[in-house]
Order: sequence, then C-alpha cells, then structure tokens
Amino acid sequence: MKRTPASIILTVLLSAAWGAAVSMLYRFFPNVIPYGLYYPLILSGVAAASGIVRGIPLGRAAFAGLASGFVYTLLSPVFPLAGAVLSGACLGGGIARGGRPGILLQALKGALLFPLFIVSGVYIDNPADSGPLPTVLLWASWLGLAAGVITTPFFKSGGPSVKNNLDDRIRDLTGEARGIGNELRELYKRMR
Repeated sequence: MKRTPASIILTVLLSAAWGAAVSMLYRFFPNVIPYGLYYPLILSGVAAASGIVRGIPLGRAAFAGLASGFVYTLLSPVFPLAGAVLSGACLGGGIARGGRPGILLQALKGALLFPLFIVSGVYIDNPADSGPLPTVLLWASWLGLAAGVITTPFFKSGGPSVKNNLDDRIRDLTGEARGIGNELRELYKRMR
C-alpha cells in the first residue's frame, strides 16, 4: 500500500481479527492446543497481516511471525528483555523486503522498537484489563501496530523521479545500441 497510515491501520485491524480468532480457538479447545503456541500463533497472524499489506509472501511472513513467537515464548519467562529484542529482530528481519542491507536495517529496527511496544503494552493493558477477549484484542492490535511501524520503511524508495531517470537512461542506452547497430550494418555493406 502506498499510504502509510492506512496500511498501519489495516495491519492493526487484521491483527485484532486474528487475535480474536486465536482467542476463540483457545476458548473452544482449551486442552487441545498447548499454551506454548499462544504467542507463536498471535505473532504469525500479526506478521502475516503486515506481510499482506506490504506485499510480502504470506507464507514467509507467517513463518517469520511463528519463529518470532517461539523465540519470545522460550526467552520471555527467563530473560524478558532479551526475548523481546530477539523476537523483534526476527519479526523485523523476516518481514523485510529487499536485499541484505534492507533486512539488517529492519531487524535492527525490530530489535529496538519491539521491546518498547511490549513494555508500553503492559502499561496500557493493566488499567484496561476487563476480560479475556478485550485483552486479547488489545494485545493483538498493539502487536499489529508494532509490526506495522517496524515494517514501515525509513525512507521513501524509488519515487517517480527515480523511475523516470531510470527510464531515460534505458532509452539512451537503447538509442546508442541502435546507432551502433546501424553503423555496423553500413560497415558490413561497404566491405561487401
């Protein structure tokens, strides 16, 4: 999506819907799904929502969220900050687009911003703790906001002026190639 606020809002809404679906799964099947899969399921939906909006393949984004959720689930009981930092790096790097510099910047951005969203979410959730479904909706949408902010690019890339400049260079190169081709044909005719 071109408009950043609209893409972040759509990510938040899709994440909240996914959070409600996961909450219903745990409510309908309480002993079937292990509790250790809660954050991997939530973060896979959050990452998939952000990936859909950013044009990242759905499977890749969902797998990045699943890996990020497992990292957070395994590390958060013992090292909460390290779990949030590594989980944010997995989330940011997994949903990134582009080559190696883009992925590293997104992973760094995720490692710095995701813990801030986790800590601020704890403070927002404490006064608003009014039941399991509103809490899940708040957390899923808050994590969706985190993923939307993490995947928003730092700089605008490839605007119309860059695209037109590239088109002009291609036209110049094509013209030069045609000129060389014409000169070679004339040279060939002369040599005959």
